[in-house]
Amino acid sequence: MKGNFRVIMVVVVIIAMLAGSVYIGAGAFRTTGSGDTVATVGSEKITKDELYDFMVKQSGQQAIDTLVSEKIIELEAKKNNVTVEAAEIDEEIATYEEMYGGKEALETALASSGFDMDYLRGNIETNLMIKKILEPTIEITDAEISEYFTANKASFDQQEEVSARHILVETVEVANEVLGKLNAGDDFAALAKEYSIDTSNKDNGGELGFFGRGQMVPAFEDAAFGAEVGKVVGPVETDFGFHLLIVDEKKDAVEATLDSKKEEVRDMLLDQKIQSQVTTWLDEKYKEYDINITL
Repeated sequence: MKGNFRVIMVVVVIIAMLAGSVYIGAGAFRTTGSGDTVATVGSEKITKDELYDFMVKQSGQQAIDTLVSEKIIELEAKKNNVTVEAAEIDEEIATYEEMYGGKEALETALASSGFDMDYLRGNIETNLMIKKILEPTIEITDAEISEYFTANKASFDQQEEVSARHILVETVEVANEVLGKLNAGDDFAALAKEYSIDTSNKDNGGELGFFGRGQMVPAFEDAAFGAEVGKVVGPVETDFGFHLLIVDEKKDAVEATLDSKKEEVRDMLLDQKIQSQVTTWLDEKYKEYDINITL
């Protein structure tokens, strides 16, 4: 994924109501509803009509505005012959998975907020539509690129990094037991799943992904950056317990140059300009379309 493009507009409405506000507000909107039952309380029914009426009163205007915006984007994409291929969405998804430490970790993060991969794919598709529609209207000069790179050069420099896996256990005795099994040829991922108390990655083979200096506790960092690629290191004691780790890959520090980062900087500037213009663009499109809201 190039840049950090995140359209400010919410493309899928999120109806998030705190428990307190539900109890305070629900009584005011109670009606004798008809239609299918969505819940029961003892012998009393709550119907789809009641649910609809309540949700409309709570977030109806926000929801309809979001749906209208989505429809405008779809129509403008068709008008401009803009399409988004599945492969483009897959590329973005892969970047998210890398950021979160794997597919399962990403799905868990989405689920914790009440979303799923279909939601994310739809959101990405809409963002890419907007980007493709607006990009031809935006100019980015070489001077802007050079100025941005100079001001943010440190963020483009490649820091020294390692990619590692670990197994975290509570005692040195258990660590030595696991080490013995590793030395005997047992699978690291299988042992991580069986023994590790780090629930954030034990089911993913103990994968920690790439990290730089200053991101881990000192003892673990020293062991990781001093390790030989592919060799088991440990037990390493930290405040969390005892670690066994394997470094899979190392990246040396590399100073960035404008030539090597020019396209990346351009894309970041493009994303920023799109974010600053999308609201105005949507407002203009609202005026162009015959929109009749009868909510």
